[in-house]
Amino acid sequence: MDSPSLHVDHFFPIPLRDSISLRPLREKDAESVFRVVDKNRDFLSKFLPWVPNVITVQQEVEWLSFFQEQEMSGAGLHCGIFKEQISRDERVEEIIGAAGLRVINFAKKTAQFGYWLAEEFTGSGLCTLACRKLIEYGKAIGMERFEIHVAEDNLKSQAVALRLGFHQCPKIIKSAEVVNNVPLSHIVFVLQLQEPTSTSE
Repeated sequence: MDSPSLHVDHFFPIPLRDSISLRPLREKDAESVFRVVDKNRDFLSKFLPWVPNVITVQQEVEWLSFFQEQEMSGAGLHCGIFKEQISRDERVEEIIGAAGLRVINFAKKTAQFGYWLAEEFTGSGLCTLACRKLIEYGKAIGMERFEIHVAEDNLKSQAVALRLGFHQCPKIIKSAEVVNNVPLSHIVFVLQLQEPTSTSE
């Protein structure tokens, strides 16, 4: 059976604002991604468990290679938020954050979000805008339910979910992940585009 297609060439890149766009990450982006992660290491490592495991450009290449494998199989889509700049009379892209459907399940028509921004761009509304575009994209490929799993203390990320119209589930996932040797519990936010069809008479 063929893997479901994410049709990335048809939908991306997606313009967000002047000089800022959203597109799938590629191995060629490794140096740019590593620079922004390294510069924002203390800030990002508060809630992202993978940050301490990326200490070389080669490790970033390996992560991006894994992301592309997920994309090829239809299991996930990881995008960068890129700002186009002029450097030495050339246009160059610098990554300033990321947003994606980190887990995609075509059988259940569900997708789970992941996102982050460099510290200097927090409060800019870019995460909300990128996720809004990804919801539109997800709908176009058949998704009906979106989830965002957020650490209890990550109030900024929770605010993004609420601005997008997600609703908080009452149940909390205890010790959902370990960050800096500390177990973090997750709040789950859900956006249901279509109510599940009942099979009962």
